[in-house]
Amino acid sequence: MKVAGIIAEFNPLHTGHERIMTYCRESLGADAIVICMSGDFVQRGEPAVIGKYERSLAAIAPTPSAENDRGAALAPARVAADLIIGLPAIGAAANAEVFARTGVNTLLATGIVTDIVFGSEGGSTKAIEDTARLLADEPPEFKTALTAGMKAGLSYPAAMARAAAACGKEASLFEQPNDLLGVLYVKALLEYEKAHGGERISFHPVRREGAGHDEAADGNMSYTSSSAIREALLHTTRTCNESIQKSAKKRITASASQFPADLEKQLAFLPSASYDALIQAASENALVFPDDLSLLLHEKLYTEQDLTVFSDIDSDLANRILKMREDFTGFTEFAEALAARNYTRARCRRALLHIALGISDEDAAALASCNYSPYIHVLAMNARGETLLSEMKKKRKTASESAAPASLPNTGCLGNGSVPVFCALSEPAARELTGDAAIVLQKDIFASDIYHIILTEKTKKPQKSDFSRKVLRI
Repeated sequence: MKVAGIIAEFNPLHTGHERIMTYCRESLGADAIVICMSGDFVQRGEPAVIGKYERSLAAIAPTPSAENDRGAALAPARVAADLIIGLPAIGAAANAEVFARTGVNTLLATGIVTDIVFGSEGGSTKAIEDTARLLADEPPEFKTALTAGMKAGLSYPAAMARAAAACGKEASLFEQPNDLLGVLYVKALLEYEKAHGGERISFHPVRREGAGHDEAADGNMSYTSSSAIREALLHTTRTCNESIQKSAKKRITASASQFPADLEKQLAFLPSASYDALIQAASENALVFPDDLSLLLHEKLYTEQDLTVFSDIDSDLANRILKMREDFTGFTEFAEALAARNYTRARCRRALLHIALGISDEDAAALASCNYSPYIHVLAMNARGETLLSEMKKKRKTASESAAPASLPNTGCLGNGSVPVFCALSEPAARELTGDAAIVLQKDIFASDIYHIILTEKTKKPQKSDFSRKVLRI
């Protein structure tokens, strides 16, 4: 059986994401699609605009008769996944390399994924693999050029681009976010191949069309970006919240829209299920934006004694944050102010998010010690997904029966059946996690708790904790 694995945030799900899943179904011939999806916080260093379960519902494509937790029927998407598993919060909020390793290793730990599919600005399989091999091998000339770039004050991505160019590789891959992630996905696959006797997992870049990563689509484009949709939503919640609330009671069509033109143009790129999930959340004031973290972060900046304990914060950045904290007015503006030649805006946002969520170097080390795949937390599935889950459990049972007891600890080894699988935190597999895997899970739970606190404050309604949530069966 051919099973395509995709690493995603769906923040929110739009037609560009559908296009990748269409490729899996029609061009790749996949029998099923598994998504490893970020939870309530994402790699840009900010909260997801809606929660992980709402995004899962939109991506699984429930039938018209299925209902979400609020009892409202959701319309089906045209193309959808079969199984959605969580990407642990420590990895989801990390730099690109850790994010890529966590996503790839979690997908491969299922033991059922045969192909990895991802979006790419360039779409060149050869260029991506050649560059990934360069990073995996790290020849002396690459190391020398990388070190020189860092000493010159370049950001890490810029220094990698210069080092790649010095080795005759395509430096532009480091300048495009999806291409860079694609290179790092393939690097993780090469590591897997080396560790498993040459066992190769196929990868497939799908060339991005339409707007760029942080761009809005114009009238001639077929696809927009998630950031453009979020920006339009943020602007609208500030100026037209009443119109959005009215639309939740009756779906608004393009001809009868009360939305401003910029938002209406971006919403046209949403599948119906994603549209409904966003409008429902907007009607309840449940859309979450980076500045919703401002109060928590501001408090942390004055109460944490040593910022260097947090992941991705060196002494220079820590001093910069402390020096500038009296000018703090909000999460977004502070991250922009921190950015410098050697600190990208994305890194600054992630650093601030790590402070807010308490993600330390020790937490990052715990994830690494689990080979970036401490467990598989199933968030949602349809009927085909249930079949996949059964297959995963069979593989674990077979591995358990054939291996000696001493070889079965929770080491996170890929594809060997040792990584626990659970559909709810109340299940034995989740309760029995120990050591580093338990540390990673506790940070997942804490991140969700923070997200729920934000939602409670915004909506004035209580929120379900992850302990009371079960897998969504659609």
